[in-house]
Amino acid sequence: MQPLVDRIAKMCIEFAGSAVTATEPIFGYVADALGLKMRNSRLQLAVMNGTEPNAEDIAVFEKDLRSRSPFCSAMCWGSISRHFATCAR
Repeated sequence: MQPLVDRIAKMCIEFAGSAVTATEPIFGYVADALGLKMRNSRLQLAVMNGTEPNAEDIAVFEKDLRSRSPFCSAMCWGSISRHFATCAR
């Protein structure tokens, strides 16, 4: 277990404050624990609730994916998540 604890501590130091994004808010717990800055929370809530994200939120999320500026976690469970995963490739 100690190697895992050590790796997490190293990640907290190395990536603290880095921007990340996800298609659903569940990753927010991990991001908070690692000191990461979560982006696109409105889009995540819309996806989680099964509603259509607004056009501006989609455009910002796609821009983030294409520019690879934040680290990304794209859970490909729904059609919109699969679309975003395609943008990230």
